[in-house]
Amino acid sequence: MLGRFCLVAAFVAGCALAPPSVLVVGDESMARGVVFHDVNQDGKRGVGEPGVSGVRVSNGADIVETDDGGHWQLPVLDAPCEFFVLKPESWMIAVDETNIPQFFYVHRPLGSPIHDLENGRFPSFPGLTPTGDLPPSIDFPLIPQDESGPFRALMVGDPQPRDMQEVAWLSHDVAEGLADWSGAFAVTLGDITFDNLDLFGPLNKMWAKVGVPWWQVIGNHDVNRDAANDAWSAETFAAFYGPTTYSFDWGSAHFLVLDNVFYSAKPNGNGLGSYTGFLTDRVMQFAKNDLASVSKDKLVVVMMHIPFYNTDNAQDFYRLLEPFPYALSVAGHMHTHENHFLGKDDGWLGEKEHHHVVNVTACGSWFTGAPDEEGIPHTTMRDGAPNGVSVFEFDGVGYGIEFIPARRPVSEQMTLHLADFISPEQLAADGGVRLHANIFNGSERSAVRWRVDSGEWAMMNKVDEADPYYEETRLREDAVLGDKKPFAWRKLPKAKDKSTHLWAATLPNDIALGRHLVEVEETDMFGVVHRGRRDFVVQ
Repeated sequence: MLGRFCLVAAFVAGCALAPPSVLVVGDESMARGVVFHDVNQDGKRGVGEPGVSGVRVSNGADIVETDDGGHWQLPVLDAPCEFFVLKPESWMIAVDETNIPQFFYVHRPLGSPIHDLENGRFPSFPGLTPTGDLPPSIDFPLIPQDESGPFRALMVGDPQPRDMQEVAWLSHDVAEGLADWSGAFAVTLGDITFDNLDLFGPLNKMWAKVGVPWWQVIGNHDVNRDAANDAWSAETFAAFYGPTTYSFDWGSAHFLVLDNVFYSAKPNGNGLGSYTGFLTDRVMQFAKNDLASVSKDKLVVVMMHIPFYNTDNAQDFYRLLEPFPYALSVAGHMHTHENHFLGKDDGWLGEKEHHHVVNVTACGSWFTGAPDEEGIPHTTMRDGAPNGVSVFEFDGVGYGIEFIPARRPVSEQMTLHLADFISPEQLAADGGVRLHANIFNGSERSAVRWRVDSGEWAMMNKVDEADPYYEETRLREDAVLGDKKPFAWRKLPKAKDKSTHLWAATLPNDIALGRHLVEVEETDMFGVVHRGRRDFVVQ
């Protein structure tokens, strides 16, 4: 697909062109094409390859269904404009050599506007050269595939490498452990890179080793930050991945991707364009038209970069989603892992609470923290959870979530914090000695209990505190680095004030001298049990 458009090698510095209001060449106001069964899987419609009826196609706002012969037509919108097929259930679209879905045609008759570099610190990244007149027919091939039964999707929050060194860290820390993964597909939940859009290509090649189709969500660090306005801020993203808002069906679920990164050319403190969480009219129009034809019997999974609670007009979207009894949403951006259940206090008016997941990030806390024996920073997130990915399993309208820590056993789902050596005086002191359990995918619907030396189980209390294990790690590493610059590694950020998955209990004050074992057991919201243990000495 990229070969059709040809990436621009560079933009001309210091020259800004005002983007045209409508990109229509001559009298071309309508795009047309066919969605067809690609029998020989060569990507081109040949003799004997029938059109597929009832398949939805969009221009980014409007949605139409193909007729009995697979034909569709749509108006050309104000620039920028893409045309794309909405993958239907039990059909697959073509992917390129790096497993990026090729479900789109990017229409840029005049190419991407030349960006203004005068005030930008970053060089301009490639956009699209002129695509010229619309093709006589924009055709989308489909291939039948079996999507019956449960399936798994890999959710990857914020890989966000700055350079090729960090791409290598990602590869060793995360991608190697996922090679030949057996799930259905993967999604990057935005911040594919850290402002360095030249890394799209190397990252695509790295993730390709996982071996599944890989969908993309745009993040605030994936935009052209020397663009004139929001409309033109995703030109490099579009060259690689197509539209920033789209949807597809897979098995029992409908997946809706929202672009909620609204870019402003007004500089931030670094002299770069700024952003806010916001859904534009065009995004809302697409979402409304998309959901209008989705069955209420399907599970709707909404994916975005910025969480709903940081999206200014999220409640406008809530009104579209509330009629669906089975819905879930997933975001990234925060470099924490959080399970929220939105209710009336959050502006959600649905019959039951809405589960909103803020996903663990692949880069953790931006590749900070002391490096290990392989030179990779431990990059623990600010809420005390390790970096990693998550796997969502879908079965009918039900789902489950598994937290996958980077380069750790999957069974390691919690960190227990307790002093190694405790005196009887500390046990008897006012407040006693506290045990903290940071359960990585824990939520307010988790049941957490603990015991000492195989004694009686007791419930732990969920607490809104900073993770003490994380903060001790940060202070210990800072003491090693001191004030000397440059530092040997990037320092950890301060702990998040309130980890959303932290529990605490107080040790009994009559524990005998000697070594003891504490155990913690969590039953999560899906009924899955996770266990952790730690020993300590009273002396």
